[in-house]
Amino acid sequence: MIDFSAPDAWKRPFKNAKKLLLGRGVQGVLSIVYLAMATRTLGVEGFGVLTLITSTVGLVGTLASFQPAQFILRYGAQAITNKDATHFKKIFRFGIILEFLAAIAAVAIILLLTKPLVTLFSIDPFYIDLIRVYAFVLPFILVSGVAMGALQLIDRHDLISWQLTAGPVIKFVGAAILFFIGGGVAGFLVVWFISVVVGALILSIFAWRNIKIHLQGLRKEQAEVKHIAAGRCGAPEKGMWNYL
Repeated sequence: MIDFSAPDAWKRPFKNAKKLLLGRGVQGVLSIVYLAMATRTLGVEGFGVLTLITSTVGLVGTLASFQPAQFILRYGAQAITNKDATHFKKIFRFGIILEFLAAIAAVAIILLLTKPLVTLFSIDPFYIDLIRVYAFVLPFILVSGVAMGALQLIDRHDLISWQLTAGPVIKFVGAAILFFIGGGVAGFLVVWFISVVVGALILSIFAWRNIKIHLQGLRKEQAEVKHIAAGRCGAPEKGMWNYL
C-alpha cells in the first residue's frame, strides 16, 4: 500500500505509470509483429475466424466478470487500514470464488451458444469444437483479475509490468514458429490459449507470494480480530453486493 503520509507520495502514480509503460510498450511492439505474422500465415479469412473466436470469448468473459480488481482495491484497502488480516483474507477468498463461478457461467453460455454464433458469423462448423475448447480460457482470465487487484493494492506495479510481457512473448514465439512451418487457425488458438494461461498463472503466483508476505505483516500489527457483519450470499461484509 502507498503511504499517503510520505512527502513524496504524490509521485507514486507517475513512477508506477513509468513501470507500466515499459510493459505496455513491449506488449504493443510484439502485438504488431505477431498479428502481422498471423495475418500472413492464415490469410484474410483465417485471421478473421481467429479474431472472431478470441474476441467473442473475450467479450463474454468481460460481461460475466465482476471486475474484481476494483472490488479488491475498494475493500482490501479498508482492511489494510484497519490492520485486519483475517478480513483481508476473506475478501480475497470471496473474490476468487465469485470470479470462478462467473467464469463457469461464461463457459456454459459459450458452450450453449456456439452453434448459433457460428451461424451468425458464417464460420465453418469445423471450428465448433475449437471454440468450445478455447472457452475454457475464461476461468484463468477472470480469476487472474483478483491477482491484478492484489498487486495494485500492495503497489507492485513493477511485477504487473513484467507480467504484461509474458503473453505477448509467447504469442510472438508461437506465431513465428507457425509462420515458418505453416499453421492453421487451430494452431494459433493453441498458442493464444497457452499465452493467456501462462500469463494468468504468472500473475497469480506473483500475487500469492506477495500477498502472503503482506498478510504476515498485518498479523503482526493486528491487535484483535474485529467482528464485521457479513453480507448476503457469502459476502464478507455488508454493502459488497451493492458495490458489485
